[in-house]
Amino acid sequence: EAGLHLGPRPARKVCVLTTDLWTQTLELPPHKSTEINAGELAKALNFEAEALSGISAFEAAVGFVALGTHAGFRLHWLVQARSAEIDAIDEAVRRTGSQLIGVGHPGGLPRPMASAPSSQSSWQRVELWPDAVLAVRGQAGEPVEVRAFNSDPQLGRWQAEVADWEQKSEPADWQELVVAPGIDAPAQMAAQVLLRLEDDKDLHTWLAAWCQQLRRRRPSVPLLTPAPVPLSA
Repeated sequence: EAGLHLGPRPARKVCVLTTDLWTQTLELPPHKSTEINAGELAKALNFEAEALSGISAFEAAVGFVALGTHAGFRLHWLVQARSAEIDAIDEAVRRTGSQLIGVGHPGGLPRPMASAPSSQSSWQRVELWPDAVLAVRGQAGEPVEVRAFNSDPQLGRWQAEVADWEQKSEPADWQELVVAPGIDAPAQMAAQVLLRLEDDKDLHTWLAAWCQQLRRRRPSVPLLTPAPVPLSA
């Protein structure tokens, strides 16, 4: 809420990105994810996530996007938070006269931060966030691949997980690394683009990329949307 009052008045429509959300990529067997509507699928993902996030499915809301199939399972990228927290953010935004269109995790933007050498080049990005590491990979004409690893990047365990993920595909032509404030970037990681978000210029580049994505009719990122507000509210 304090962030809404630190700068100029927010735009008419607001999207909040916060690492307070829990994010993960989860696989569901086909019998749990096919031939059911979006509401039922959200409930199924909520219960699957409960054991990992520690957030009760009865108190939580979940937003998700489908990522295709992997080894016969349907893969989903999701964000989860307590419903009361989303309601509080919605109320804070409405008090400024704006409308909350969604709450998401700042990791996993499904596009490169900078232009790759060729439109046909494959690209990959690793992002280090508090309590989460996200790996994203894409190529022209192919769906973007996202993986989330729930571990503190300062502990270093994520490097083996990301290395295992990388071995399942050809090396990317273009590599990026995003490092959240307060986190040390590993010196041994090679990347053509390094964005340290504690640097104002890098933060601006990152925010501009997110703004472009969120302006799309289908932003292809999981967002939690607030419950409808009664007209009398």
